[in-house]
Amino acid sequence: MIKINGVEFEFDPFDADEVEKGEKELEKVARKLENPPKNLKSKSESIRYTVKCVGDFLNAVLGEDAAEKVFKGKANFRIAMKAFIEMKEEMVKQDIELEKYMENKLGKYSPNRLERRKNNFNKNKRR
Repeated sequence: MIKINGVEFEFDPFDADEVEKGEKELEKVARKLENPPKNLKSKSESIRYTVKCVGDFLNAVLGEDAAEKVFKGKANFRIAMKAFIEMKEEMVKQDIELEKYMENKLGKYSPNRLERRKNNFNKNKRR
């Protein structure tokens, strides 16, 4: 579950397809925002371009109409950037959660641990 601008969306950080889509779309929108078209003549065009890029990103990752739910029909630069930052932070937070889960669940099965247990078991047998 991800919350963007007060709206909750389904996003499973344990699903490889969703994570891959999120990573690809995040890179794509970052490139678009860093390199806007040269033909944007006014601030309003730049704002609309930014809102559209972020909206396309949200729709691609969170599903159709995600941008409409987040932006509530407005082309507001501040809302778009806040949504983009919240989405990025949520993805990072869920990535950390996934790493902790894997460490907790899979760490105890690491070969090093098995070797230590074997050695400790053998130490107790010698006495």
